[in-house]
Amino acid sequence: MMTRPRSARFVIAVASAALLAASCAEIVEPEGFTLPTSTTVADADSGASSVEAPAVTSTTSPIANDFVPRADEDFVPEVLMTTPDGIFSAGPLGVAVLEGVLADHGATRVVDDLLGGLVAQQAGGLGEIIWLEAPAEEPKVVDDEGGRLLDVGYIDGSPSALVLLEGNRIDQIRLADNVRTPLVELDDDEEILSLSASGGLHAVVLTDERCGELRFYLADGSMVDLNGPAQPECPVPRLPAFGAVALSPDGGAVVYTTIDYREDGLEVSTDLVARDLSTGSVYYARRIGNEGDRITDISFDGDRVVFLRLSADGEAVSLLELARGRTETPVDLSAVGLVGTVSFPRLPLAEG
Repeated sequence: MMTRPRSARFVIAVASAALLAASCAEIVEPEGFTLPTSTTVADADSGASSVEAPAVTSTTSPIANDFVPRADEDFVPEVLMTTPDGIFSAGPLGVAVLEGVLADHGATRVVDDLLGGLVAQQAGGLGEIIWLEAPAEEPKVVDDEGGRLLDVGYIDGSPSALVLLEGNRIDQIRLADNVRTPLVELDDDEEILSLSASGGLHAVVLTDERCGELRFYLADGSMVDLNGPAQPECPVPRLPAFGAVALSPDGGAVVYTTIDYREDGLEVSTDLVARDLSTGSVYYARRIGNEGDRITDISFDGDRVVFLRLSADGEAVSLLELARGRTETPVDLSAVGLVGTVSFPRLPLAEG
C-alpha cells in the first residue's frame, strides 16, 4: 500500500550548487536545507568559455509563457535522480532518498508537476505514470497505456504529462482529468530522442536517415523557428547529431548536446551548447565528460545544467554553472546506485 510522504517536504532547495559535490557516505535526510540569500552571478573565472555568458534568467522568451509558474528569485533547485530503488535528491547535506509513496518502488523518470508535486513513471520498463499531488493520500494514475514519460507542459494553461508512444508520437495528458491530446506525430523514418517543455513550448531532438535535428513546437503541435541551431552537416550519416535537450524554465534559452563520432560509429565526444532563443546567440559551447562518455540525460534551471554521463568506468552525475562558465562538478553517487535520469525541479516541491 502506498502511503503519504513521511518527510516534511518532498524536496528542499539547495543552499549552493557547489555543495552538491560534497562527500556523502550515507544517506542523509535533508531536514536542514535552506534557501540562499542571493543568486547574484559572480565574474567568470579563468576556466570560463571564451563566449561571454549573459544572465540566462533575465532572458525574455520570444514565446508568451505568462501562465508558467514562477519560482522565487532565490530558489536554487537540487538535483533529483531516479533509480530502481527510489528517487534521490542531492543537496548540501549529501544525498537523501525521498520518503513516502515511491520510497520502495523506484522510478524510471520523475519531473515536477509545476504545482509543487511530482509526476513519475514507476520502475520496471514502461510502468504506470502517476501524479503525486502533495499532500494527496494516494497518487493518481495518469497513463497506463505503455507510454514513456518525457516532461510536463501545458494544455490550455493546465499542467499535462508529455508521453512518448511508438518512438515518434507525443501525446499530452492533462493531469486534472486525464484528457489526452495529440501534440505531434513524426514521419515513419523519424524517431524522438529527447524532449523538454517550458509551458506551451517544446524542444524536441530527433534522429532520421540523415542524422536528425532539433525542432521547436507550440502547444497546438505546430512547428516554430526559434533561432535554434542550423541543420547539422551529418559527417556520419544515420547517427544522431544531437543527443539531449533542455529548455530554461522561462523558455528563453535552450541547452543541447552535439555528438562527434569515429568513422566506425563509436561516440568520441559530446559538446554542450547553450543558446539564447531571443537572439540565437550561443553563449556557452564546451566539451563535457570524457572521451567515449555518453551523455544520456540533462536538465537546465536557467543558470545550471545537470547531466548524466555513462562510461566504461561507470556512471556519474555532473553539474555545470553556465553563467559562471565553470567546469563540471561531479556529484557523489556512492549512496545512490544505478541512476536512470536526472532533473531539476522548476518550483519548490510542496509540503507533504
